[in-house]
Amino acid sequence: MKLHFREMPPADIQSRLGVTDVAREIRSRALLRRLGVALPPSPVDLLDGRLKAWECIHDSQAARAQAVGHCTADLITGEILHLVVNRGYEGRGIGKKLLSLTVASLRAAGAKRIWLAATADPTARAHGFYRAVGWRPTGERTKSGEEILELPRDEDR
Repeated sequence: MKLHFREMPPADIQSRLGVTDVAREIRSRALLRRLGVALPPSPVDLLDGRLKAWECIHDSQAARAQAVGHCTADLITGEILHLVVNRGYEGRGIGKKLLSLTVASLRAAGAKRIWLAATADPTARAHGFYRAVGWRPTGERTKSGEEILELPRDEDR
């Protein structure tokens, strides 16, 4: 089994996330931002540079290459939005690597705070995973009860 990691290419973003009239949506969202309207991130933000996505691709001789995990972050807010690894590929370090690449992108973009919202359920796999790789609870919660975790800067650890 061969795994490789890459930034998600724009062509894949469009096909996987169902972005159709990209140029019109980018212009519309840019105009709204200039007018001061705060917008939640959307798939089209991957194409205009607000979001950064990394993916893990499994290449095998028997089957065509397929994405088996991805991680997405908002370069403006410093938030990790998604980290997903397909069930059959868990426990191989894919999530840790995707998260590391995404955090590096946030740091390179100048993010002052890197954070995410995650389940507060201590029996959930994600609960232990994020803590094991250095994320710390802030005491904040989302409206739906998820806890906010923050990744301390290297000099704060």
